[in-house]
Amino acid sequence: GGSSLSQPTTPSSRSSKTNAVDAAEYFIHAVAFSSFSGFMLGYHVHEKAIMTSIIPLSLLATTSRENARLFTRTCLFGIFGLLPLLFRTDELLLKVALFTSWMSGVIFILERIVFKNGKSGQREKGRGLLTAMDKLAVGVLVLLL
Repeated sequence: GGSSLSQPTTPSSRSSKTNAVDAAEYFIHAVAFSSFSGFMLGYHVHEKAIMTSIIPLSLLATTSRENARLFTRTCLFGIFGLLPLLFRTDELLLKVALFTSWMSGVIFILERIVFKNGKSGQREKGRGLLTAMDKLAVGVLVLLL
């Protein structure tokens, strides 16, 4: 008589739906980082080219705190780089209002979404979406407007 060796069966901790979601997130990350590479290494890059990175990152912004921070930082500097396209003096108020309202809205909404239970856990005291360096960068950029 022979004994039959069977492989141990362990329940999968991840479902196929979760694996598909992870694969989609990895793909979007790959697209965003490829766009970043093209933007950074491009010979002749226009200001608008950063949008090729911002748009894919917007799809990932609500998935984790790290993605939300990356999206916020990219928006902060990317959109600031677009502002010189509005160069007339009568556009200054519009430029400042659009930039500050967009960034305030992004930060407010992402903090509400990302720090819900199930996304990044409970919000730790004093640990928001923006780090101290991010807040400093926001202040400097607003002063440069």
